[in-house]
Amino acid sequence: MNYLDLGYDEFLSKIPPAPSGELDPLQQDQFSPEISGSKVQGGVMQTSDGKTVLDLEQGFFGVNDGAEQIVRLGVQEDGSIGLMIKNREGKLLLRFTGDINLIQSPNEHFQADFNEERILAKDQGGTPIALFGKHEGGF
Repeated sequence: MNYLDLGYDEFLSKIPPAPSGELDPLQQDQFSPEISGSKVQGGVMQTSDGKTVLDLEQGFFGVNDGAEQIVRLGVQEDGSIGLMIKNREGKLLLRFTGDINLIQSPNEHFQADFNEERILAKDQGGTPIALFGKHEGGF
């Protein structure tokens, strides 16, 4: 079977069927080159390798590296709404939700925390060395 038998022309465009009266809706869907948004009612859509997911039931878009989710937009695992991004090593880089608004380096030595209204820098041992913004207590 070749592409012509499947209803495509030499430009790999779908050839619409010749009008022969009316097609029932199921036949029309078979010949349509697009899926209407009104046809998508729920469920999970994902790439063939499973690394990119649009979950209409749980309300999120996600990307994983095969082992761990590295991007999640929408409903988070804790039920909050937001955005989470990790690097390839699984270290949190960015998280914005109703409760957490944080951007940080993979080793957590530089953090911008928008809820706490501060920017924090730490040395290689993890000891704070610079703080800009709100400050309570000492270090």
